[in-house]
Amino acid sequence: MSEFLRLEALEKRFGANVAARSVSLTARAGEIVALLGPSGSGKTTVLRLTAGFETPDSGRVVVEGEDVTRLPPERRRFGMVFQHYALFPHMTAGENVAFGLTARRGDGRSKSAVRQRVAEVLALAGLSGFEDRRVTELSGGQQQRVALARALAPSPRVLLLDEPLSNLDPALREKTRRELKRAIRRIGITTLFVTHEQEEAFELGDRVAVLNAGRLEQVGTPEELFEKPETRFVAIFIGRSSVVPVRWEQGARLPRGPVWPAIEGAPLEEGSDADLVVRPEALEFTARPRADALEGEVVERRYAGRSAYFRVATEAAGELEVLAPPLAAREGDRVLVVPAPGGPVPRVFPRQGAA
Repeated sequence: MSEFLRLEALEKRFGANVAARSVSLTARAGEIVALLGPSGSGKTTVLRLTAGFETPDSGRVVVEGEDVTRLPPERRRFGMVFQHYALFPHMTAGENVAFGLTARRGDGRSKSAVRQRVAEVLALAGLSGFEDRRVTELSGGQQQRVALARALAPSPRVLLLDEPLSNLDPALREKTRRELKRAIRRIGITTLFVTHEQEEAFELGDRVAVLNAGRLEQVGTPEELFEKPETRFVAIFIGRSSVVPVRWEQGARLPRGPVWPAIEGAPLEEGSDADLVVRPEALEFTARPRADALEGEVVERRYAGRSAYFRVATEAAGELEVLAPPLAAREGDRVLVVPAPGGPVPRVFPRQGAA
């Protein structure tokens, strides 16, 4: 797949607030890219800059080799699904979808052509035969797919989604997420979408762009972000993790404890203070004393089906979270924690706030 959409060093300020800091990102033809980050990270600003609802202070938006940075939204040929869908409640599903066609100036489609296109995109969204259903009669997931069909009706070059599933309850959100991905795959359209839900980003996105304070921290597949985080923020933000102060000695020397194997997430000098970011999957319990074991007490257990998360308070390293079988320990038990073979290798980053 070739590069289709390119964001080049996008910058945007709102007064003293820098909402986008030289954000550069590409999407291949037919690729789904998620913009993931906490509130205030700049992900919605990047989407609005792409759509044309905001103008960058500097940088460019290029699609199919065409610079569209200064074009108004209606001339970019992008489809947009808003967080609240913006459907007309007094219209049917078919009328809402048709509005995406008839509202375009000079579209030139006949009424029969419009009806045919409405039927086509509703079918793509998994809503065949829903043309005459009123929006108020539809479920939240069905309304979301009507909004998707309306955005697709004019045959846009790029699809933009702003928190597309945030209005749905958890059970419906999971079902609709699968339906949405199938619909986008059937169409094969290049898609950029905003979410603050990691599970949503990982399931829908071919790649995920993690933003923090307007800065693009890392772009990669879900596997790359989880197993090979490039920054301290990504290592902590993605998944679950414990942060332990250590000394770098070609490994992580825990306070008054052993050296655990680890990888430098950023260049470190031998003997420098650092932070070890370790995932629950990287640790396990052992029944026998070992040189690399840390002793602690289980202070919390959270059941998660075939496994459980155990929060262990240690004197040497503070609290660690361990993923283990549900019956591996109980609250109040004394346990030994060691690195798990085959687990994600912990990353070490320069100590935050260290000189």
